[in-house]
Amino acid sequence: MDRVERLVLSKLPTLGGNFPVTSTLVLRLCNLLHGSNNAHVAVNAIQTIASLPSVSFGSEVGRDQILHHLRFSIEYLRRSHLLDMQGRPINLYAIAAHLYVRLTLISAIDDDTTCL
Repeated sequence: MDRVERLVLSKLPTLGGNFPVTSTLVLRLCNLLHGSNNAHVAVNAIQTIASLPSVSFGSEVGRDQILHHLRFSIEYLRRSHLLDMQGRPINLYAIAAHLYVRLTLISAIDDDTTCL
């Protein structure tokens, strides 16, 4: 019983990791903003995602890296004709927004088969 009590009452360690800030996520966030006409709730949701400990870093360097990747993703989506110059989704953005889930599943299956 002492061990269980000690585990329940002990402090949890801080969890670290990375949150995949992908072009697909950026496309989905742009769709959320456009679909809600930049509603306050949508802006708050995006700010909440950006402030998660696994997305934001304590240092300015980490924050700058995230912003650089975000800008790269937006530019990539514009050149791929999935966003217009104002950041509104166009053409086949809905199909592209759902590809990330499929690609993640495929890569997970590939990783499992290479371990065998």
